[in-house]
Amino acid sequence: MTEFHPELTPQVLSLVTAIFLLSGVIKGTLGIGLPTTAVTLMVLVLEPRTALALVVLPIVVTNFQQLYSAINVKPVVLLFRFMALMVFISLGITTYFTARLESDHIRLVIGTAICIFSITFLAWPSFQLPMKGDRFFQGFFGILSGVMGGMTSIWAPPMVIYLIGRQTEKDTFIAATGFLFSVGSIPLLIGFILNGMLSLELGWVSMICVLPSLFGFRIGMSIRSKLSSSLFRKLVLFAFLILGLRTILMEA
Repeated sequence: MTEFHPELTPQVLSLVTAIFLLSGVIKGTLGIGLPTTAVTLMVLVLEPRTALALVVLPIVVTNFQQLYSAINVKPVVLLFRFMALMVFISLGITTYFTARLESDHIRLVIGTAICIFSITFLAWPSFQLPMKGDRFFQGFFGILSGVMGGMTSIWAPPMVIYLIGRQTEKDTFIAATGFLFSVGSIPLLIGFILNGMLSLELGWVSMICVLPSLFGFRIGMSIRSKLSSSLFRKLVLFAFLILGLRTILMEA
């Protein structure tokens, strides 16, 4: 047992597998939500740094899978390349310092991020950013996403707020999140290895968690192709809000 690694019993590992299966379904259906779901649920049974470490490899693999399966990838890469650069730089810098934060601080940031993510979607579904000054908005939300991602492995909220503000249509949204998340997952992986949060033992467990994540992702893609995701997304957001509030209240 190391400083960051509580005992992973068979019962806990079984629960973690189920969590990644569910997270993969949500990711495949909505294009987002794997780290949000996985970390929020895992911190209820695991130390936050362990939860952050386990989610890294499933994030990397499912994001590249999403990018690979998306359409209109080339124009999306050209359109959002500046935002991707800001995410890459800020996430890489922030991740280096993550191991120095207290566990309680990490848990509080996670809960706050989930609540902001949920409330924004629920309260302002028609929120729109002005097209003028788009480069500034890409830079601002890209840096904000990177800082949040480096601290919590969850960088979707600011990024998705930006994409919603751009009134991004469904296929472009899937391609854009796949691209931006793929770019962000590389410094996240490197940073967690360098700062010691992703040990060899946890790395093997994280690799195993890729399998249920991919299986759930395929299920989610099937759901997305056949059903409207609007009601499903609202239910997920309400669940995130409850879990986020619970995580914050654990520190009260």
